[in-house]
Amino acid sequence: MHFRNWLKYSVIYYLLIISSNYSHSQELKWNLGFDGIADNREYFNSLTTPQTILGSRISGQIGFDVDNYHQIRIGLSYLYEFGTIDTLLRPDIIMYYHAKKDPYEFYMGAFPRKRLLNYPLALLTDTLLYFRPNIEGLYLKLYGNWGFENVWIDWTSRQTNIERETFLFGFSGKLNLKKLYLEHYFVMHHFAGPAIPIPNDHLRDNGGLILRLGLNAAEFIKIDSLTFTTGIINSIDRIRGVYSWTMAYGSITELHLNYKGYGINGLVYVGEGHDFMYGEGFYKAKSYGRTDLFFTPLNFERIHGRFMLSFHFIEGSIDNSQSFLVSINISK
Repeated sequence: MHFRNWLKYSVIYYLLIISSNYSHSQELKWNLGFDGIADNREYFNSLTTPQTILGSRISGQIGFDVDNYHQIRIGLSYLYEFGTIDTLLRPDIIMYYHAKKDPYEFYMGAFPRKRLLNYPLALLTDTLLYFRPNIEGLYLKLYGNWGFENVWIDWTSRQTNIERETFLFGFSGKLNLKKLYLEHYFVMHHFAGPAIPIPNDHLRDNGGLILRLGLNAAEFIKIDSLTFTTGIINSIDRIRGVYSWTMAYGSITELHLNYKGYGINGLVYVGEGHDFMYGEGFYKAKSYGRTDLFFTPLNFERIHGRFMLSFHFIEGSIDNSQSFLVSINISK
């Protein structure tokens, strides 16, 4: 076994022993999660890559509560993509400190991004949840009846002689204004080089912002949820030594409706083309439309499953995708 792998799993092993010994005076907490992924993308445009993603992710955490506000958790998360027995992926380490006391919440370590970041797909694609389920860094949230605001950093690669230094930084929030709400999302990707410079290689900064106004209209027609949002999207990009900051703008409008597990999402984008390094490629186009039809046959306290049929209107054609995602979570 490679020394780095041996060291990594040895650390986890000894932490398990420590937490087990400490649990004699503290109740041991645990969590077990399963995610089933069936995502087929029939794309025939020049901006995105068609693919089929089939797999299962299993994750587990154990730890203890230091007191009513502070927690420590360790564990592993593993994705098995069907048909890749000869090219298995390495497990993702879970190891973090969590504190929550109104009106603050804080994470530090390697912790699941699910339910913490809910960004528009233009800025952060949904495949991050498939292939990079953890944030490795810090997350701070301030919340209340007025809404919330968070700031976070995700260290995606530590610099070595051959590995690049890269990280994601962002903040997002929502301000409640009775039936209206104002929300914003910002992300910046810093893409630097390794310690031993690569000839003709350049540092890149790439990111964007979405600012939009929303209306919560569910009570008007007595359904589970009905929201309408509209706003602006902005991208910024530079490659140092090649070109300075460039910007692009557009408008983005969305409608979401859900009634007893059946629903529709609609989206229209119009503006300039964007090049988000971690966002969906559809937004490289000057116009893009999307319609999602979904239903939720599994909707229980610990089990959630949703089927979605999506149509993508881009470059004068209609592409489609289908997904069925199942999530199971058990904890103590």
